[in-house]
Amino acid sequence: KGKYLQLYLNEFIYKLNRRYFGEKLFDRLVIAGITGYD
Repeated sequence: KGKYLQLYLNEFIYKLNRRYFGEKLFDRLVIAGITGYD
């Protein structure tokens, strides 16, 4: 369980950061693709 704690935290933060994008998600993906950010 301690072994997977970082993976759980990473998933939580990922979902937390993505919940407000809504219709802007596609725009952010395009910008990320153009600028080379992941």
